[in-house]
Amino acid sequence: YKGCILSKKLYIIIEMKKKISVFILLYFSFITFCVSQNETSKWYFGTQAGLDFISGTPVSIITSILASDEAFSSIADAAGNLLFYTNGLWVANRNNAAMTNGAGLNGDPSTTQTLIVKRPGSNTIYYIFTADAQGGPKGYCYTTVDMALSGGLGAVTTKNTLLNANNSEKIAGVRHCNGVDVWVITHGQNNNSFRCYLVSAAGVN
Repeated sequence: YKGCILSKKLYIIIEMKKKISVFILLYFSFITFCVSQNETSKWYFGTQAGLDFISGTPVSIITSILASDEAFSSIADAAGNLLFYTNGLWVANRNNAAMTNGAGLNGDPSTTQTLIVKRPGSNTIYYIFTADAQGGPKGYCYTTVDMALSGGLGAVTTKNTLLNANNSEKIAGVRHCNGVDVWVITHGQNNNSFRCYLVSAAGVN
């Protein structure tokens, strides 16, 4: 009888330890997930407008130097500090000044979307995916930004690498099932063709 009681107590202790371990694992996974979301905490859009979500309550940003009806994209670091933003035509650094070599991107201010993707495995390399206006001659392109340059303010290193000339302005980024890489998905003009480009530690494929 005493042996049964001891076994039951031991079972309860083991189960409690399991639950505590699971709780700790979930807690730190949640914290890690939340921190990673800070990279999207700064939104820039419209005519020199923006919103900062880092506090949990949106706060107006009035320091933007760019204007565009659409096509905006911005990126912050894991702590929520702004890195750069773009309207698909040129890139501004965190000091709200033109990024080195950041002018002349092949986007269009009326296009639906511009997309920024961090290179997996890198803390400094980012890709800006742009689209010309629907059916425009510049098509889908990507531009590379290296944040290690210009004293940490970043610089464009390669510009307007053509992906496809037949574009419909639509760009989406989707996490690969390996949890690391990113699929960049585009759509052709006036057809049912989806084109997918893999962004991995090796670059853009």
